[in-house]
Amino acid sequence: MFNKRGQIWIETVIYTLIGLVIIGVLLAVIKPKIDSMKDKAVIDQALEALQLINQKIDEVRIVAGNARPVDIFVKRGLLVVDGNEESIGFVLEDSSYEYSESGLEVDVNGINVSTEKGVKKYKVVLKLNYENFDLTYNGENKIKEFQASPTAYRISVINNGAGSDGKTMIDISY
Repeated sequence: MFNKRGQIWIETVIYTLIGLVIIGVLLAVIKPKIDSMKDKAVIDQALEALQLINQKIDEVRIVAGNARPVDIFVKRGLLVVDGNEESIGFVLEDSSYEYSESGLEVDVNGINVSTEKGVKKYKVVLKLNYENFDLTYNGENKIKEFQASPTAYRISVINNGAGSDGKTMIDISY
């Protein structure tokens, strides 16, 4: 009688351990794919945000003094307004998803996308170039990085008219 009772507990423990091992193996196989899909979603959202900013710049570029607000969500990565290079970009470091072939620059709806391979992860850079505009942040030619935030950044896109070089001055302000 005592032998059968002990045997039931041993079988229960063994079955529980086998179940936990199976769950652990499944998680080890599936988790990288889940992380990759999360990073793909972040990159797709960044592409949409850059297209929205580009749309607002197109709307204000016609008339001086024109301004448009835009809400931008940065859940992961960096949104970079670079007044020195006249560009707006998004950088996602440590991505599990290879968006494009490493080392090649790809055009996606007017946005330059490049992926650099790291040791285990990727660095994905999305960039909009504005050579025809004088892009500034709060009226200055400087670099502004918007970090990941749980709330949206409300930025304004303002046409400040033509500069001394004849380029339209587009100001991004927060």
